[in-house]
Amino acid sequence: MRDQFTPQAKLMWDAISPQMQEKILNNVWCVHCSKAIPITDFEGHEEKGDLILRGRCAICGGKVARLIEGD
Repeated sequence: MRDQFTPQAKLMWDAISPQMQEKILNNVWCVHCSKAIPITDFEGHEEKGDLILRGRCAICGGKVARLIEGD
């Protein structure tokens, strides 16, 4: 896992409980597999108050992303 975050994204990610982080990381939609999968090799950045995780599908290796809405 790369676990690379911009400073603002790291603050946002750290504000999420470890249990919820695990649920988020294991429930990312892959268009290639047509199902929810775990994300690997992800990085995070903040965009317009939202946290965006970008990485790879744990099954097929395709690109995936997960949006976590900010407050």
